[in-house]
Amino acid sequence: MLPGASFYLPFICSVFLAFLVYFYIEYSIAQAVIFIQTYSAIRNMFMLFLSYTSGAVIPFPFMPESLRFFLFSLPFHCIYATPINIFLKCKLVVSPYAKFIASCGIPLQYALIVEQFGWLVILFTFGNILWKYTSKKIMIQGG
Repeated sequence: MLPGASFYLPFICSVFLAFLVYFYIEYSIAQAVIFIQTYSAIRNMFMLFLSYTSGAVIPFPFMPESLRFFLFSLPFHCIYATPINIFLKCKLVVSPYAKFIASCGIPLQYALIVEQFGWLVILFTFGNILWKYTSKKIMIQGG
């Protein structure tokens, strides 16, 4: 059963923010390549790590509470779990941060979007700070 019309806009917004969160995580990893000079190994390790920490392989409701709390303090749940949770009318487990935002009177689906946006701001800031340091270390091969 599809959700009501009031969930389409938050879902589409959440999917867009999930792409941006993923982009800025990839952006930070790509900058790490400047220091280690290999991409395939770090990319494979990241994709394996992302699969398990985002709730894509094992959904968050099946994880122990202590592990869930740790994983909700990382931005990876914003990529898969948050859009799915909004699509399912917020019936899955949500992060403590989203619960706190929702306690301020915001509906839960919008609290999840605010949390995604917060992670986006953090990752954008981290990426810009990292770029200031890595742009000084760029090594051009063969020239």
